[in-house]
Amino acid sequence: MLHRLLCRFLLLSLPMFIGLLTACHTPPAYHNYRSVSVEGWESKDTLTFSIDSLTMEDTYVLSLGIRTAVNYPFQSLWVVVKQSWNTPLRQRIDTVACVTHDTHGNALGKGVARSQQLMAVDTLQLPVGARGTISIRHIMRRDLLPGISDVGIELRKAE
Repeated sequence: MLHRLLCRFLLLSLPMFIGLLTACHTPPAYHNYRSVSVEGWESKDTLTFSIDSLTMEDTYVLSLGIRTAVNYPFQSLWVVVKQSWNTPLRQRIDTVACVTHDTHGNALGKGVARSQQLMAVDTLQLPVGARGTISIRHIMRRDLLPGISDVGIELRKAE
């Protein structure tokens, strides 16, 4: 009898427990990647992300995501991140150094065939309905930069 009660309790409380675990993780307000040619990302190729009408007023962290292939020949990647927001009217340009490998050539991100990193760029106070455009281009000395597979952004509520 006690065994049945315990089993019934576990079966009834399991969905509640799973709901509590998933409720702790807030999904990002925006998360998107753009693919670039692994053979070479041209410096004139600007990647543009459009963020349309945020549903909540809050403080957000804007992060830059970089995925590198095993043949990326450098320890870091320098990019320009340009933000344009409609409400409040705001423009900002940041130069960001993304350290992708240590001094021994080991990738610092997560992954096997591709290494992925996410780096915070800015913290923003944005109202409901805010729309923006984020543009990213590399400013490395090589015009054709091999070994980058994807570049993305994430906009997540600050914690």
